Amino acid sequence: MTDGLEGSYLILYDERGSETRKRLRREVSIVGSKPGLSVRLLSPEVSEVHCAVTRTELGYVLAD
Repeated sequence: MTDGLEGSYLILYDERGSETRKRLRREVSIVGSKPGLSVRLLSPEVSEVHCAVTRTELGYVLAD
């Protein structure tokens, strides 16, 4: 897909306000604490499969 979204990032903030950027390289990126996911969050407060970030022609859609 050549829609100008190739350099897109998911920006995450921890409880101290520190920023981490995760590059979204796939059409669908799965976020959660489970090993092997597109974006892995190491927190006991995050479920194994927390959400999905899907790239569309208009931008990104987050589904919980």
